[in-house]
Amino acid sequence: MSMKLKKFRVRNYKSIKDTGDCWLASDLTILAGKNESGKTAILEALRDFDTSIESISDSAWPLDDIGRPEVELCFEISEPILNEIESALGIDLGKTTKDYIRTNGLSIIKDHEGCYSLSHDIKGMINKEKREGDQATDNEMVEAEVLKELADIFLDELRQ
Repeated sequence: MSMKLKKFRVRNYKSIKDTGDCWLASDLTILAGKNESGKTAILEALRDFDTSIESISDSAWPLDDIGRPEVELCFEISEPILNEIESALGIDLGKTTKDYIRTNGLSIIKDHEGCYSLSHDIKGMINKEKREGDQATDNEMVEAEVLKELADIFLDELRQ
């Protein structure tokens, strides 16, 4: 299986409003910052993406109580995995969506309730292609379960 973590983004997590996209180097990534700048919060947020953690803890909610925590991981994936994802979701991703994923990666978001979803841009492309191709709308719960399984597979691969 060929995939790797490309970047991450953390929103509304403890003292973090929005990290923006944090790109990872191919060989070594260093997380550095002043004391109390959120380094530990970033690591905890990445840990909370794990599928064995049912939901993001109440203690991770933003200090100002504005917004809900979410963690987004973006994976660079191979063509065979992209085809497996397409099959698992039961949809034809379409050329535009596949080209986007090949170039930008596949982003999966875990929200505060522990639900997994595709990033908003990829969902938008899929929905547009469904409307253009007149495909039936998929069940959101099935998508969430498949994405949780994919996240689990991706995380297992990263642990090795």
